[in-house]
Amino acid sequence: MASVASASPSSKHSFPHMESGDESDGSWQRVGSSSYSASVGFMPSPSSSSMQSWGVIGMNPNQIQASPVAMSPLLLEQLEPDRTMPSGSYPDHATDVSVMATAGMQSQLLSSFGDQQFMASDQELVFNEPFTNIDMGQYYASFPGNMSADMAGIGGFEMATQSVDLNIPPQFQNDNNVPPWAPMNLKNEGVSPVARDEAISMTSQSPEQRSPTHSSLQSSPRSPYVKAEPSKGASPIRKVKNGYKVEKRKSEASSKFVIMTPNLIHQQSGKPNPFECFEAMRTTQRGRKGPLAHETKESALQVRRLGACFCCHSRKVKCDKERPCKNCKKLTAQVPQIMCWQFGDFLPVLFPEFMRVHFKKEQIASFISENVENFKPNNAEVTCSVELFSGSNFRSTLTIPASFFTAKSAEILQHWHVNMGANQHMNLQSRGAAPIGIDPDNATQREELKKRAREYIQNLTAEPKYAQQVTDSIRSTQIPRKILSIVQRFAQHSEPSQVTLVKRALSIYVTHYVLTRQLCLTEATIVSLQDTNMVPRGNPWLTSRVLNRQVKAVLDEMLLKEMQSLFEGFSKSLKPKLRREWAPCLAAFLVLCLFMETVETAADTFVISQNEIAFRNRSRPEYQRDFALALCREIDNLPFKQFAYQFHQVYQTHTRDTGAKAFNPLADAGFSQMDELEPPAAQMVSELRELLQGDGWAELDFLVADPILPNHEGHPFPRDVSLNYTGRLVARFLLSFTEERYLFDGQY
Repeated sequence: MASVASASPSSKHSFPHMESGDESDGSWQRVGSSSYSASVGFMPSPSSSSMQSWGVIGMNPNQIQASPVAMSPLLLEQLEPDRTMPSGSYPDHATDVSVMATAGMQSQLLSSFGDQQFMASDQELVFNEPFTNIDMGQYYASFPGNMSADMAGIGGFEMATQSVDLNIPPQFQNDNNVPPWAPMNLKNEGVSPVARDEAISMTSQSPEQRSPTHSSLQSSPRSPYVKAEPSKGASPIRKVKNGYKVEKRKSEASSKFVIMTPNLIHQQSGKPNPFECFEAMRTTQRGRKGPLAHETKESALQVRRLGACFCCHSRKVKCDKERPCKNCKKLTAQVPQIMCWQFGDFLPVLFPEFMRVHFKKEQIASFISENVENFKPNNAEVTCSVELFSGSNFRSTLTIPASFFTAKSAEILQHWHVNMGANQHMNLQSRGAAPIGIDPDNATQREELKKRAREYIQNLTAEPKYAQQVTDSIRSTQIPRKILSIVQRFAQHSEPSQVTLVKRALSIYVTHYVLTRQLCLTEATIVSLQDTNMVPRGNPWLTSRVLNRQVKAVLDEMLLKEMQSLFEGFSKSLKPKLRREWAPCLAAFLVLCLFMETVETAADTFVISQNEIAFRNRSRPEYQRDFALALCREIDNLPFKQFAYQFHQVYQTHTRDTGAKAFNPLADAGFSQMDELEPPAAQMVSELRELLQGDGWAELDFLVADPILPNHEGHPFPRDVSLNYTGRLVARFLLSFTEERYLFDGQY
């Protein structure tokens, strides 16, 4: 049989063969008393060069555990040096374990080889020639069924669960007539009789006694979990010297056993576990697995530069570079009024070039050079502080530094004023203007103008009579004033961070109001400038034509940036489809509807006024009224209808899908959705609901029924054309919460 060497006290916790990798060291150790019987349970041997992997543990015959260093000698040298077990890694009571050379279940395997000789001695491991031809599959297939399944769970190998025919000759098969051990070729004949008797008694056990059950293969502090990489083949074996010693060569394709010890676990703390079984089992990879094709990459870059349309952006689907995109083309089959658009498409419509061209820097520089001689009247620079206002109800004023100039012609000292009389007729008058402006060569005045203009707009937005002043010229309906008052209260009572869109919309509306009015000098400023003898007298609405154009150029630039920021805010707020964003987006778009109405009114009024001035000067009119009417139709169709429709689609106001729940607090009969709103938002919704009831609904319905242009006059002066636009879009949007047909002129 196999030799059993007594362990010396110095080798209690040491494993020199694991540290040095020398297989010639002592392979077996027997520690403790020899009184353990063959019926006692087994655990793996701590000897790494042993074919036997089961040893005695305690007195419980069912407590059989895998040893941290139990493995086949064919896999011994594949241990990585940095994963060898350090000395003293086992607890002190490890010496109570008795390790037998011919232990447990593997004796059946070894006895089945018959004449194939095997032993583990203090000298070296000896095999004969036939044994070297056994491959790993046959080796593991030789174990009993339960053992093969349990070992597969410990070592990671897939073993056979049924007996495998090894084609062993009859004379070598294990039966009653064959002794359990074949004659052994021992280099060292000195074997202890006691050890031989114990080894023989252990090999004489029945298979039931030698085969551990699945419940007995449990981990313990002595036996950490062992993880192994999938087998890629057995290690190549070759004979050396006298033909008896076997050496193994490492192969990159061979299997690897890794023993996780407490020290290794401590070293790997905080690092990703490279032996995580779930990571090893994962066979799929999320996302793209390689670079895009060249054509696909170019197309993706173009779409990224162009940006997705709002419909695809809100639906979170892929868009393309075509306009209209493929997704929008499919939607138009169901709703023909739908268009493919981006927020950037609204800017040219809401900021008509013919109304803004004179605000460009080149145009202002040309205007000043044509009408101003210099900013030094009487060869002396005369500066002043000018205080301007935009309405009698506004307490805030715009105070800026300016300079007097010498005019080249009398035309620059005249300024046209348009106001609406009591009979709703347009009144156009030319009044005197003061020769005051911003010196282009004075950088301090230019920078101060930009700073003060921004502060002025912010102050106007917070004015207590904001709604009354910006709607002072509207006498046909009170709907715009009521809506602006409701929205302003909502913005003032809400958290500032939650109503950024609303405040920006209010500032946009008041900025456009200032642009469409003349900035007049306050009475205090007129009195303070009387000593210069350069200010006209007897004019309560004194203005400066040059200074007005310079201030409005700065405000127009600010208005464009604010509108772009508002559209970006809409895009970010509507994409997540969060209900807490419903009220701010609703309030901001209500103000934006009023802004669109004022743009339509300003465009038509601008064309009519310019044509009237041309008639009085007996010159040819520059514009045709159809030009302004086409712009008004474009505003009505593109920015308003398309955005309003998408707003309802985002919040499913009129959804017909049984699986989706509509969110429409303005038309919720049971007020059940009011609980999802903040108190200021709920108050705003309650006030808007009052407009949709009783006389308010009748007025809204009347405004919607009024066509955009009831007549087609070529020059309707002096009729007030604001009646054609005021209240139409905002009434249409409010009523669209009750019936969707209001968006498309009665068409579903």
